[in-house]
Formats: sequence, structure tokens, C-alpha cells
Amino acid sequence: MSALDHGHFTPKFDGRYKSYLMQLTNNAVECDYLLDTKRPIVFISDSTDLVDHVIENKINVRGLKVQILGVKQRPNIIHLEFDNTNLEDTFYPLFEDLLIMGGGSSVSHGLGSFGAFGAGLAGNRAS
Repeated sequence: MSALDHGHFTPKFDGRYKSYLMQLTNNAVECDYLLDTKRPIVFISDSTDLVDHVIENKINVRGLKVQILGVKQRPNIIHLEFDNTNLEDTFYPLFEDLLIMGGGSSVSHGLGSFGAFGAGLAGNRAS
């Protein structure tokens, strides 16, 4: 569950929080890269700071610098169950992410159901 799901609080992207997220990110990128070194990796997260950081900086995978793709500088991803507006365009990034994940050949995801749903759309159960 995202930090945004609890009172719209977003932790500052630095220190131990950033280090923890980057460990998870590096693991996911390495997993996907080693499955297929020729296909691009698209990184999706409800942490826009993390996405911006990942696509601006290559990720080190066993000594190789891997460029990651993603959507830069977008609004925070609002989860359907935690939004009290009726503005459909608020959810465009959420559906855009599902469309991208659904077209992927492999989806690495964390504990949340959003990534698992995207993996299901892609027809795989990688985690």
C-alpha cells in the first residue's frame, strides 16, 4: 500500500527510505534484465520521485549500466479506493500504468495488488 493511501502523506525521497526503495528497484531491474537483456525495461511506481530518479540514472546490473524507461514528472498516482473526487482524468496515470504492464513480457512487482494485477494482465506471475 502506498504512503499516499494514508492521509496523502508522501515521505521525503532521501536517506534510509531512498536506500530501501533503491534496493527493491535494483532487485527488480536485475531480475527483468537477466530474463531478457535485449528488451527495454519500463519502470512504474506510485512514487513519482523514485520513477524520476530511476529513469534519470542508469541502474548497475552486474557491472553493466542499464537505462530504464518510464514516464517522467507526472502527478502522483491516485488509487481508486482512496480518492474522493469524481474527476476521471485523475485516474489516467493509473490506467496508463496498467496498459503498459499488461503489454509487458515480464512484470516484477512488490507486495501490492496493483503490480500483481498488472502481472496478471501480462500473463505472468513473476514477483
